Amino acid sequence: MNLFRSVKIFLLLATRFSIKKIRLANNLAEAVAKADTNKFNMNKHLHRILIILIFISVSAAAYLFSTPKNNTTPLLINTSTTPQVKIEELKPATLEENKAKKTEDSVPTTPTTLSVVTGTLSVPPTSTTPTETIPVKFKITDKEYEINIKPGASAYEAMDTLRKSNQISFSTKVFSGLGQFVEEVDGIKNSPSTGFYWTFYINNQEAKVGISNYTIKPNDLITWKYENK
Repeated sequence: MNLFRSVKIFLLLATRFSIKKIRLANNLAEAVAKADTNKFNMNKHLHRILIILIFISVSAAAYLFSTPKNNTTPLLINTSTTPQVKIEELKPATLEENKAKKTEDSVPTTPTTLSVVTGTLSVPPTSTTPTETIPVKFKITDKEYEINIKPGASAYEAMDTLRKSNQISFSTKVFSGLGQFVEEVDGIKNSPSTGFYWTFYINNQEAKVGISNYTIKPNDLITWKYENK
């Protein structure tokens, strides 16, 4: 009886121990499975991060290789035939200016030509004409003088031209409202005591104005006479 009880107790203890061992093994198995699951999930996340890093690296490398190393300006060549303009490595700031010059060169202009290829400017010779003058003749007592003066000159300016060339000498006096009146010619002065005065004639007609108020006309004859008035 005691033996039977002892066996029964032993079996009961063995059963309990076995159940604990089974539970422990089951818990260990669950822990190992959970650890494997976490490890798998971790590896999965690591793989994703690695793929993202590889994608970023490849994108950066592709961008660096696709970017030009030197910031160079493309060579532009104008293929138009008229006018022939040779454009070499223009900067962006000057490209619009050269287009404007090209447009101006294509418009018909005067005979002045601009060569863009050679950089030379050829201007046709311009004919210069001498300053226009008009002839006038002076007669003072028994001497005659012929000169050319600018249009619009007065009789006084014509006589002053003769004086500056040392052909005659004279002096004048200014009267208000009347202008210049001759007082002396070649050393001979007006003489109120004798009544002799210098009088000038325009084309053999006695002048009614002073010499500074008369405008010379082409081929005028100015005559000076020293006579009794």
